[in-house]
Amino acid sequence: MRCTLWSGQVGCFLLLFAAGQGNAQQAPLAVGRISYGDTLVPGAAICTGALVAPDLVLTARHCVEPALTTPATIRFAANFSEGHSLAERRGAEMILPQAGVTENRANDVALLRLEAPIAVDVVATLPIADPALAQWLDGLSLIAYRRDAPDQPQRGDDCELLTTLPGILALSCPVVSGNSGAPILAWDGTEWQIVAVMVAASSGRPVRSLAATIPADLLAWITSAVQP
Repeated sequence: MRCTLWSGQVGCFLLLFAAGQGNAQQAPLAVGRISYGDTLVPGAAICTGALVAPDLVLTARHCVEPALTTPATIRFAANFSEGHSLAERRGAEMILPQAGVTENRANDVALLRLEAPIAVDVVATLPIADPALAQWLDGLSLIAYRRDAPDQPQRGDDCELLTTLPGILALSCPVVSGNSGAPILAWDGTEWQIVAVMVAASSGRPVRSLAATIPADLLAWITSAVQP
């Protein structure tokens, strides 16, 4: 299996899924668009992120690491659609895992701390699931923004878990440019939970994309941030 990265304006921006059929559950509002600079130029690089605490966005490490010293150049727009979002914030700090990114893209995960929290009554945060749950599910879902159509998120419910590697889920979802950092979501019967973060496309078959599970040190940050 070989993974491919595509260069973008601020790092590697990977390909993500083509939208599939949705299920009956409403998509979470915590998924948002990550963009760079004050104005999004047509065709410019974007990523996707998910609000996991009032001031923390979970995304792919390669989406934010190039702006490590200039976090305010990154913008997160929660549930951005057709020019409007529920809340928009600039970045204030990057929180990276201690472990480096592996050849298979494990640890390609980061947290973007926002300049100010987003109230939970405006955007409810997404909880983190045990990655071991993924193998018991019939399908996983993705909500993400496309670089060629950045004004509205698209959803796919056709991600099948094919195999696992250390820190990585190998999935059947095909991918399209612009949506690195999108959450891999599971519905537990009550709420959506994040299982992993989309980080790479694969040229192999049937594996077509890779998602990184959340490193323990970042999970500890999230847990601490959401505790009362």
